[in-house]
Amino acid sequence: MAGAIVNPYAVAAGQLSYEETLLALGPVGMWMLDESSGNAIDQGTAGIDGTYTGSVTRAARTVFGLTAPDFDEGTSRVSIADNAAWSAHAGASGVMSWVGLVRFDSGNSGNGSWLSKFSAIKQEFKFWQYAANGNHRGEMFSKYGNTSTYATYATGALDTDQFIVYTYDRTIPKIICYVDGSEANTRGATIYLTEDAGEALQIGGEPGTKAYGGAICGVALFDKVLTPSEITALYDAAVAGV
Repeated sequence: MAGAIVNPYAVAAGQLSYEETLLALGPVGMWMLDESSGNAIDQGTAGIDGTYTGSVTRAARTVFGLTAPDFDEGTSRVSIADNAAWSAHAGASGVMSWVGLVRFDSGNSGNGSWLSKFSAIKQEFKFWQYAANGNHRGEMFSKYGNTSTYATYATGALDTDQFIVYTYDRTIPKIICYVDGSEANTRGATIYLTEDAGEALQIGGEPGTKAYGGAICGVALFDKVLTPSEITALYDAAVAGV
């Protein structure tokens, strides 16, 4: 019909939603972050809910049309109790995938972590977004002692919805970053994954610094390497929205 408004995030008949597609892939942890009250519900196999802390504004934003909280670059974050599943530390596998829908605001003073996990002597992983000259850069960082590992990508403008995936396979070793369903960077490097009791997983910041300013939702962790076809399916579902 002429003049009809088309919803760019409408789900096609029979298509799985982003949430359903994530669940079908069997995440160990999965937080949609679409709650208007209560805890951040974990739909993954670990079943460990997160706690909203600081001045998180619930259900205030969207990323790819999906409801998301607003993180204010201050003390706002979601803290999730430690679990071995967050690190895939057992020597038997040493594989991991991290997924998130993010929108990094142009008002950020510098950089912020949308997902991180620290231990007493290790910075196991953190995923940063950097603001610079109207654009942003994404980075994964891992450190043990004086040894650091980086995997970076540079893409896109600020205030833009992005679907970010990092995969890691220690047997190669290799880190691959995907942005909006396409491979953006590959790095042959080792990540220092060793679960330490008591160190929380953080969404929207990291202990003491690098708080995130913007929207985050649909975060998931997998104890496997997602395939390119699985990542494409997730991105297609995210773009479809709901």
